[in-house]
Amino acid sequence: MMIYSGIFRGTAALLSLAAALLSPSLSAAPERPGIMLGAFIPATWEYDEDIEAFDEAAGRSHTHIMIFCHFKYDFWEGPFLLEKVGEKEKSPVICWQSGDIEGRPHPDYSNASFIRGEHDAVIKDMAQQVKRFIDRFGLPVYIRWAHEPNIKSSPAWPGHKWNNRSVEEYIQMFRHVHTVFHKELDEATREKVVWTWSVNYFGSREGLDTYSDWKRLYPGDDFVDMTGLSGLNYGDHPTAGPRFPVTVQWLYLPILRDMMAGEYGGGVPLRDMARLTGGKPQGIFEFGSVDNGPSYAGELARSMPEYFSAIPKADWIRQGYDALANTEEFAFVRLVLWYNDIATSDDVLSDYRVSRNPNRKGEGEVPEHVTRAYREAIRDPVFLDAPLTLEEMTPGGFHRARSMPVPRTYPQHEFWPSVRDGGTLRRGETLSAAYFLHPPSAGGRSRCDAYVAARLPAGDLFAFVPPSRWIPFTLSGGSVPAARKGLDVTGESRGMAFVMRPGEGLPSGSYTIYSILVPPGADPRGGGPDLRESRFSLAD
Repeated sequence: MMIYSGIFRGTAALLSLAAALLSPSLSAAPERPGIMLGAFIPATWEYDEDIEAFDEAAGRSHTHIMIFCHFKYDFWEGPFLLEKVGEKEKSPVICWQSGDIEGRPHPDYSNASFIRGEHDAVIKDMAQQVKRFIDRFGLPVYIRWAHEPNIKSSPAWPGHKWNNRSVEEYIQMFRHVHTVFHKELDEATREKVVWTWSVNYFGSREGLDTYSDWKRLYPGDDFVDMTGLSGLNYGDHPTAGPRFPVTVQWLYLPILRDMMAGEYGGGVPLRDMARLTGGKPQGIFEFGSVDNGPSYAGELARSMPEYFSAIPKADWIRQGYDALANTEEFAFVRLVLWYNDIATSDDVLSDYRVSRNPNRKGEGEVPEHVTRAYREAIRDPVFLDAPLTLEEMTPGGFHRARSMPVPRTYPQHEFWPSVRDGGTLRRGETLSAAYFLHPPSAGGRSRCDAYVAARLPAGDLFAFVPPSRWIPFTLSGGSVPAARKGLDVTGESRGMAFVMRPGEGLPSGSYTIYSILVPPGADPRGGGPDLRESRFSLAD
């Protein structure tokens, strides 16, 4: 719900006023050393070939490969895969769960059982396996221990009855495993082990304010080297939450501030994570999107239904990596791993691949335009072919993003087009926008009118009227069509404003999108402190 600032009289004054309402930086943004590239590639007996094939398809070398293993890892998940990763000169990210042989929650692997030392022998075995890898290859090893503890599917989730809904037991368990593991290593080897604390992008409904609240689960600075989260665009998958497809969540920056606002809540803003952890480097450990159809999953798609997205995967990839590389909200991210697999959940497929894994039987071919989108997206020089040391990754003092509005006595909003401010949209790509509404502080007015407008390269002005119309208007006369009249903003809410694909009739050049919330009946051309704008270029 926006209006371009250039539409209004007194544009400069309005922009200054809007800027004054936004939060100042807590400290200067640190110089960014870059973002390492990684991938999850499903295990095969020809794993080295599949790693090579992924790099070749992407046109760049990836520094990290992620592998999953259950707690009592075996030859397949431990030595064999680690050896293949090392031979390809990659650092492994070991997703090591605390559950049973299938990685599922089980009372035999309660958090308390770890604290009591019942599993110390296995922890020591894993430490020795990691030591052998480091001794042989000299590469860092990332331990993603007991990841996603804020959701039910994680064995470490405090909400399981055998975990006693105890946040304290989870923290003690994490610290115990870390301590036992480190005691097996000499100082030089410890320096090459990176302990990551990785949560899911939103917490389970149950215990959302207590034992599913990610902020309560942090094990402490002495036990964590890197933080981060996972979040995949499942498209229309029901786990996306009420009326809020994950398409929005990873495509738009508000995910970093309050991804699941309103009645659901529980989002994991990366900037809040930076504040909580003293500015530790961050990783996005599972990054990916389904496509908008049709299916190319292969044989698996014949046996179960598949989820799709409202936004084409190729557009999502380009816009997502562009945001990672060029926006302040991601300033602490040092590693991003693409999830190159077909996932199954509740007997439904989600195909995140950007290239076919050649030794994985039954996979269909990935369309070339999807692979090309990934290849082009990671060309940005922010993305690195060489690994960073932990010292190089650490960004220093936390700074606050400019996007966060200060509470006021009137409703406010954020508006996020899919192409970043100052970015480029290619003709034929999807242009979409998400909005976040923030209620007034106590005693303030909650009702408002919402407007969205666009200025075209020649200066023509159009107002957006849902669901899909753009109506011309002028600054000098007549009325401005509203996106919504009489909007009552009594709580946090969010959603999609529009999804469209610019047609051949639109000229190339510079576009500006504006949005604003004004008091009921007010003319938006008069401006106001809630004015937002975003510019992009449309290119052929």
